[in-house]
Amino acid sequence: MMIEGIKAALNFPHDPERLRFVCFLTDGYIGNETEILGEVHNRLGASRIFSFGVGSSVNRYLLDQMAKAGRGTVAYLARAMTARR
Repeated sequence: MMIEGIKAALNFPHDPERLRFVCFLTDGYIGNETEILGEVHNRLGASRIFSFGVGSSVNRYLLDQMAKAGRGTVAYLARAMTARR
C-alpha cells in the first residue's frame, strides 16, 4: 500500500523555509503506478523525492518516474555476489 505512504509523507507538515527531501524505499514490485504518480504530482509542492529499489523485483518504471517527477534521483541496490570457496 505505497499510496498511503506517499500521501502521509507529502502531507506531513514541514518548515516552508527548508527544502524537504522525501525518500521511498521498496524491495518489491508495486503496481498502481498511475495512482501513485498522480498523488506525487498533486502533493509534491517544493519537496524532492529520492527513490530506492532493493533487489531484482522492483518496479523500475515507477521508481524512475517518482524521482523524475520529484526532481530527485533513483538508485538500485542489488544483492552482492560473494565468492564461494
